[in-house]
Amino acid sequence: MMDRHPERGASLVLVLLLLIVLSITAAAGFARIGAERRTNSAQRAQTAAFALAQGGVEQYLASTTTLPTTFPVTTSYALAGGTASVTLYRVKDDAVAESRVYAIKSVGRNSAGSRPDSRTAVSERAIVQLVKRQQASLDIDAAFTSLSGLSKNGISGMVSGVDACASQPPIAGLGVPDGTYTPPNTNPSANNYIDGNPDNAPDYMGPPSPGSSAPGTANGEVDIDWASIVDGSAMTPDFHVNRSVSPATGAFPSSYVNWPVLRITGNMTNGDNINGQGILIVTGNADFSNVVWRGVVLVGGQADLSGSATRVFGSIITGLNLKLSPLSAYPFLPQTYPSASSVGNGNFQVQYNSCNVASALNRLGGWQRIANGWADNWPTY
Repeated sequence: MMDRHPERGASLVLVLLLLIVLSITAAAGFARIGAERRTNSAQRAQTAAFALAQGGVEQYLASTTTLPTTFPVTTSYALAGGTASVTLYRVKDDAVAESRVYAIKSVGRNSAGSRPDSRTAVSERAIVQLVKRQQASLDIDAAFTSLSGLSKNGISGMVSGVDACASQPPIAGLGVPDGTYTPPNTNPSANNYIDGNPDNAPDYMGPPSPGSSAPGTANGEVDIDWASIVDGSAMTPDFHVNRSVSPATGAFPSSYVNWPVLRITGNMTNGDNINGQGILIVTGNADFSNVVWRGVVLVGGQADLSGSATRVFGSIITGLNLKLSPLSAYPFLPQTYPSASSVGNGNFQVQYNSCNVASALNRLGGWQRIANGWADNWPTY
């Protein structure tokens, strides 16, 4: 007979081996779950940072209406879940403004994420969008254009079409319809207050044509969609003072640093004493006593420019209501065309300045994204 050896304790060894295998398997499972949670947390943080970076680009495109004077320039935005630091670079310069290329680099920083160990997960993502800046344009025929004509009192004052910015050739100092200019006197030097092209003389732009902008007329020469501006579908104002209702509503801006569009529905009166810049729209008549404006002025009725405290550095166009037909479509306007000429008294000054005009119109331009000009692997340093 064969000898039988005792096997007591073998089951315990097998159980211990099984427990060790199960423990290793469980530990590996927990480690894998932890790694997946960390990976998912990192992916969520990166996705959030990407969304913040893209949000920074969109915020910049929507809120930036003027080009900076130096590059690069950085703007920071506080967004839900973190911040976006947006930097504008000029990557291609050109004499033609529309051909210049800019890079908008946005670095999104997510600070609202969390890690499996309950600590905050901070992540960054950088993207870049190449863009061009499309400039708005306005038909500027003279430093001072009056579609209702001009009556000049005295030989003092100045209307100059010589560009104070020295970037454009001279334009007419004064533009009026045929037969609507009354000089201060018959002296040969009476018109010496007019500088530009032509010099010492107004530019006669064609016959007057109330209610029409037919080609060959003075109204037709001024290619401005005044009807859309008056009805509010163009040049939406940043500030609106409505004097066509009682009591009047709205207020003048406290700061003009961003070259706003200011609209006065009704008349601008002596005492407004504005010192600003941007685009000034007056649907009625405008008294410019003690007014200094840099940029563009558009007046529906006639204007009264008087005294040394009256200054326009850019361009002014008056009598634009003559382009409207019928007037009954605009019940808040006077229901007769402005027949009286604008008036120039004393030592007023209207000086053409193409830089001020461009700065005023810049906010009406827009950013154009360049096709295939987007990248999400831009370095964050």
